[in-house]
Amino acid sequence: MKKKEVGDTFEAEPTLSPDAMSVDFHLSVSHVALAKREKWGQGVAEVEQPQLETQRLSANITAIVGSPRLVGTLNPVFGNGLAARTEQNVWFCFITPTIGQNNAPTPKKAK
Repeated sequence: MKKKEVGDTFEAEPTLSPDAMSVDFHLSVSHVALAKREKWGQGVAEVEQPQLETQRLSANITAIVGSPRLVGTLNPVFGNGLAARTEQNVWFCFITPTIGQNNAPTPKKAK
């Protein structure tokens, strides 16, 4: 039996530039949702098969630290008959890289 995860996932691999002014990102975002269950077969041989909708966005981008950057859009499938939708949604994916403060204690020098 093959397993398929549903829900939202976000993966990011950031690399800070040597001058700390920009960040290179490899990003992967996905949204998987159960649209409906479809029945196959008859009688004792009848089985239900889930129908899933998947939106996926992968990008390699460079963003300036402190400035918002559009990564892309995740657009749900519209009008495919799987899920009843009364309107079409478009999800925009933005990032704003910031550099956090290092709050780790400073190691004490040996005497």
